Amino acid sequence: MTSPQSAQASDQVSSLGSVEAVSPSSGIVTPDISSLQSYGNPNDIFQIYPVMEMGSVPAHIHNGFYEIHYFARGNAVVRHPNGEFGLRTPCIHVCPPSPVWHEIVCDKTTVWTSSIAVYPKLLKRDAIDMPEHHECVLSDAFTPLVQLAEMAQPMIELKLPAARRVERLITLMCEEFRLRLPGYLLRIRSSIEELIIIAYREQQGIHVHPSILSVSPESEQTSNQKLGGEVQLERDRRVANAIKSMKANLHDVIPNSNFAYSLNLTEKHFVRLFSNEVGISPQRYHLRLRLEAAAEYLINTEMSVSQIAKTFGFKHPSHFHRRFREFYGSTPSLYRYFNRQQPS
Repeated sequence: MTSPQSAQASDQVSSLGSVEAVSPSSGIVTPDISSLQSYGNPNDIFQIYPVMEMGSVPAHIHNGFYEIHYFARGNAVVRHPNGEFGLRTPCIHVCPPSPVWHEIVCDKTTVWTSSIAVYPKLLKRDAIDMPEHHECVLSDAFTPLVQLAEMAQPMIELKLPAARRVERLITLMCEEFRLRLPGYLLRIRSSIEELIIIAYREQQGIHVHPSILSVSPESEQTSNQKLGGEVQLERDRRVANAIKSMKANLHDVIPNSNFAYSLNLTEKHFVRLFSNEVGISPQRYHLRLRLEAAAEYLINTEMSVSQIAKTFGFKHPSHFHRRFREFYGSTPSLYRYFNRQQPS
């Protein structure tokens, strides 16, 4: 797996200059493949490494996996067997397994929000019979992933709506991979498939309207209601009331006993009911809501990080920093800087 190696690439970074002015070069010296660092474990199926901050990566190869990098902002040059090219952020860069090598040279403005290792067995599915004339139909996401990796310049520049959706998918995958609750690989596979299809459509010039890239709370609620019977709806209503109460109380830590009392349940029953319905504990869900609200404040207000931490019930800024980084893979200050709309 790649990891930032800023010290090893400091000379290259200092001379990087304006990346967009870099043109593909045919004078790249091919390194000795046998001497390159190889990353990857053949027993793995998926790995995700959030926020590779401001670092360059020497030439290396991947052992059996495709690597997907998401670059949020900044300047970087990718060197690989076909030459070198500058990244136009926000973008996705895809590199296939060995023997293809690549090297990434970044300047100090560059931020990677993730590096994702995707092994083919995560995406490959049984053959699906489809009409031959349906050229746009794909039986799995592995085919477009390979096509993206085999481009002469494997970089997909993203329009802002697509970039925002990709960032949300990355956040979801990081959380699923860290918690590893039952079914987490299914959710990760679904997310990585969506990410690949977004990248594939963007590369094909199919820019999807933002409303299609997200599900509104209203439509999601309507869909959920259609799936349940009366007993299920009654159970959902209690959980929904708890969530409504959580959203109304984002400025402090609320004990489970308070929520349970308001629903006329024992605390143990409430925790079990909520966890079964939502997939995570009430404490963790409420923490996530508070962190999401804090993230909005980071982007949309001028409040200091310590003020925002206090506003959402974190008594110590260090605790807020630690929890925020767990969920978003980034410090609050870095998240604020790279998620605000930058002047063009």
